Amino acid sequence: MRLTRHYTVTIHDGVAVLHHAPHPLWPWYWMDAERYFRERKKAYRRLAESGRPDIREVRGYSLWIDYARDGFEQHTEPVRFWRDQMGLISVWLFNVYNWRTSRVGKLAGLLRKNEVNVGTMDWATFVRKYGA
Repeated sequence: MRLTRHYTVTIHDGVAVLHHAPHPLWPWYWMDAERYFRERKKAYRRLAESGRPDIREVRGYSLWIDYARDGFEQHTEPVRFWRDQMGLISVWLFNVYNWRTSRVGKLAGLLRKNEVNVGTMDWATFVRKYGA
C-alpha cells in the first residue's frame, strides 16, 4: 500500500514493513536528509492514522537509518543482499541529490557494512506516538 509518493508499506502476518520506494511512474527525485526524514514522518503518520486492526508490529530495515532516533527499539541483523544492499543501490541512484562524486564514498561505506539496522515498534505504541 502506498503511503506517500516516496513510501510504501507491506503487511504480512501482522508485521508492517516500511519501504522507501519512490513512485514507479516518476522514479527520479531530489531528496536531502532533511526532506527524507520529513517524508518518513509523514509516512509514519499516514500509517498510524490508517486504523488497521491487522497490524501488531511496525518494522523497518536500513543500512544507514538510526531507528532509535524515531523511538523504535533497534537491533541489528546480518545484511541480506537483495533486500538491503540492492535496495539501497536502486534508491540511491534514483535520488538526484546523490549524483555527486562526493556521495560515492558514503554509498561504498554503507555497502561494506555486515549488519543492517532493524527498528521495531508495537502497533499500540506506534499509533500513540505518530497518530493524530
